[in-house]
Amino acid sequence: MQAVFLDACGVLYRRQRRYRYLLAFLRRRRLPVPTPAELQGIRERIKRQVPAADRDARYDAFLLALSVSDPASRADGRRVLWQEAGEISLFPEVPETLRTLKARGFKLGVITNTTRTSLQKRRWLENSGIDVPFDSFIASCEVGVAKPHQRIYELALAQCQVSPGASLFVGHEETELMGARAVGMKTIAFGSAAEAGDEYIARFAELLELPYLQSPSRAGSVWTSRRLANAPLIR
Repeated sequence: MQAVFLDACGVLYRRQRRYRYLLAFLRRRRLPVPTPAELQGIRERIKRQVPAADRDARYDAFLLALSVSDPASRADGRRVLWQEAGEISLFPEVPETLRTLKARGFKLGVITNTTRTSLQKRRWLENSGIDVPFDSFIASCEVGVAKPHQRIYELALAQCQVSPGASLFVGHEETELMGARAVGMKTIAFGSAAEAGDEYIARFAELLELPYLQSPSRAGSVWTSRRLANAPLIR
């Protein structure tokens, strides 16, 4: 194993107060207030219907589903959703674990479905306490494809110049873990979707206990896909 690729939200960080601002926004306008579970269901449906690259269209679809029909109110709602998305909390032991993996010689990458740029998400992580430089950072809105499409995993592999067999992907959603496995990467389920990964960890720091993450292997270090040989390196 030579490289560790990670999902962002749900693996590196979480939003502990998700929908707090949105619920207050709906109450101020005397609109129906769904339960958090109902909001999550609406969010997942919109994610499937609207491309992640079109942030405003996704926000508008979400707000329309919540009966926010007035254009001026939707503009306010978009600002609320943007503010809410930026409030993140790292899972325990994430910075220390990443530093240790880096010190052991592993390449680190992030593969995230997001409406934010890679620069914005890097700053989120840095401001939250992650000071490890990533060797690859793929944001779906910048590359025009999202997990579980194989292209997004292959772009990350190309950035790090490693083969799928020398890489693993840590995720929390079944479809994304299946997408990584289809490319040939080893998969680790974190926190949820336990049956979807090759292995499961309940704590992020358990990565350090895996036998194949004690030191990088030498085999399988060269990315040989002709189709991606000239893939652009996104910065």
